[in-house]
Amino acid sequence: MKEPVVFYAWQSPADEKCVRTKTWWIFAVIVGIAFFGYALFTANFAFAVMLVMFGVLSVIAKRNTEPLDIVIADQAILIGTRALPYHTLREYTLVDELSLLYFFEKGILSSHVHVHIPEDIDAQDLRMVFKGRVLENPDRTAEPLMDAVVRKLNIF
Repeated sequence: MKEPVVFYAWQSPADEKCVRTKTWWIFAVIVGIAFFGYALFTANFAFAVMLVMFGVLSVIAKRNTEPLDIVIADQAILIGTRALPYHTLREYTLVDELSLLYFFEKGILSSHVHVHIPEDIDAQDLRMVFKGRVLENPDRTAEPLMDAVVRKLNIF
């Protein structure tokens, strides 16, 4: 069996650290109470239960602070313990402003994965590694909308 060729390897934070200020928490509690009141007013108790569960999970959820090992090899991309073979990827995107690398998987219910790129790795070098292995989407120059909303609002 052929030994894989590793082009790049680095560590990246598993989760972005979001700092929630006192103002953010006050606003979140006000919105949560408003939604909860609406759920009770409309007798939508399932929605009320889901709001309570979401609130409890938001408060007690612990973020993964362990760094992930990122390996760009000739057969696959390894992100932590997850392997992404090139044939399962639809495309990738480099978002230079945020130093992010996005991988979009094939399929109807396709997901995407993003990792931070260290400063010492050149984007052009990454493009050369991926050339012929996975397509780059040149039209996508920014992060996906939901990722931007989650990052701006410090939701997760």
